[in-house]
Amino acid sequence: LHGGTIDAQSPGPGAGSTFTVTLPLARQERLKQNAEREQAAVAIRPLSILVVDDNLDAAHTLAALLEINGHQVAVAENANAALA
Repeated sequence: LHGGTIDAQSPGPGAGSTFTVTLPLARQERLKQNAEREQAAVAIRPLSILVVDDNLDAAHTLAALLEINGHQVAVAENANAALA
């Protein structure tokens, strides 16, 4: 899907193997355009998101990242709290 190649070589049994994965470099301009489109999409449609995780530190960290991107976020620490 990325336009790359995979090559596997071995000199024989017990001699090990070498696997080479080659991916083409992305054009800087295409990366910049994709980033701009993603930022515009976030700015246009903020979402209401419920983060459910029993690890409250992880849940609040994820919530903070989502809020930075313009979303409204609530946190619940278990399924019962999420359903409520």
